Amino acid sequence: MDNLSPTSPLLVPTQLYRCTKIPLIVCGDFNSVPTSGVYEFLANGTVPHNHADFMSHMYGKYTSDGLRHKLGLKSAYAGTGELLTNYTPSYQGEIDYIWYSAANIGVNAVLGEVDRGYLEKVVGFPNAHFRRSTSFFHALICV
Repeated sequence: MDNLSPTSPLLVPTQLYRCTKIPLIVCGDFNSVPTSGVYEFLANGTVPHNHADFMSHMYGKYTSDGLRHKLGLKSAYAGTGELLTNYTPSYQGEIDYIWYSAANIGVNAVLGEVDRGYLEKVVGFPNAHFRRSTSFFHALICV
């Protein structure tokens, strides 16, 4: 460590991409449907420079080269069909996700959907009785 100057980077970009052995869980309210560029980027590790979500705006290298990552992410709910994570009068669908590094983490179980009969009786979901933290983000993930 003594040979590092204040301007020396601790990790060069090529080293950052070699960190795929570290277990990674990414979860959140992405407000992005499964056909979006955000979902495509997380699921496939790439988004083309001309993706419709860029809406012809210019974002430097993002729109000239596209976006890429080598994290090897997989959805914890992959293969379960579209999951209802948001239910409002104007939108019912999936916008929240749990992603994990498939190379070193596995999913043992996931929580199912909230009963549709219940959803028809409330104004929206998530709500005070079913917060996002207690309803959707329950997956048993093992390293």
